[in-house]
Amino acid sequence: MNLPRILVASLVGPTLFLTACGGGGGGSQPNNASGLEEAAEDLWNAIFSGNTDDAYAYLTEDCKDDVSEREFREAMSILPGLLEGFFGVDPDKVKVDDVETRNVDDGKGQAKVSLDAGNDDLNDLVNEGNQFQDWVYEGGSWRIADCDDFDDGGGNFDPDDDGGDLDDEPGDGSETSRSAPAPVGTPVEVSGWMITVNSADLDATEAILEEDEFIDPPEDGDVFVLINITATYSGDGENDSSSLFSAVTWGAVGKSAVAYDEFNDTCTFFGLPDELDSSVEVFEGGTIEGNICFSVTEDDADSLLIYADESFGFSSDGREWFSLR
Repeated sequence: MNLPRILVASLVGPTLFLTACGGGGGGSQPNNASGLEEAAEDLWNAIFSGNTDDAYAYLTEDCKDDVSEREFREAMSILPGLLEGFFGVDPDKVKVDDVETRNVDDGKGQAKVSLDAGNDDLNDLVNEGNQFQDWVYEGGSWRIADCDDFDDGGGNFDPDDDGGDLDDEPGDGSETSRSAPAPVGTPVEVSGWMITVNSADLDATEAILEEDEFIDPPEDGDVFVLINITATYSGDGENDSSSLFSAVTWGAVGKSAVAYDEFNDTCTFFGLPDELDSSVEVFEGGTIEGNICFSVTEDDADSLLIYADESFGFSSDGREWFSLR
């Protein structure tokens, strides 16, 4: 995963947002490498200025068929929190540093954007894993053509989600369902990772607050649910690597049938005991273990399930469910 994607989909690289957005309101550019550079730079200007209308205009028509403007806007709204919470970066200070293009010919091309986040250490972090993204020349403008991440799983971005897309039956390619989740200790494959829920503390509030005095307590009537997870990367050859964050998005739901997501409903961005390092790069056969945490209502805690989606898409195909008991 690369930075443009990561800023919306990952903490370690920009593939998702870069592949998903556009800039300049879809304004026209020449059908050549300089035009593609202009479009890619405009894309990021739109992202960091919060101009989602301009950004959405740079999706191809095929992408727009798969992703509504509302879904896109909701996903984009997470970016400032990701930058500040995970990277320690002020979004207002991020600028495009360089745009590299290649294979520009016959209305197709690829672009890779590098960002300047203010200092060398932050630049290395936010640009880690950057990759070239596919663009096409459509309607007098260069537009992002890589939109698979927006229709391949996820859907956890809406804080007002009423649970309507939470499956009672397995989705396409799923082994589990909401009514038949994987038991504790049972590994399930998600997006190239074998994931196992090892244990869960359905009221870990006191333990977490004792761990770090700077963690804010949950809202009245809510509790922290701490979940221990093991994830092994299956990979596609010894040179293949991935981060769990770039591959998997977490959600949770209890008897209220209202979904919780890992961004809006996390217990804390910092200081979680034995936190799962989902941003670390893992090669084929490598395993990571640690905790994730949701802040949920007391009424939902006892019935809570978690689910894993292929990162940052907007359908439940491939979603896998896990019991916490």
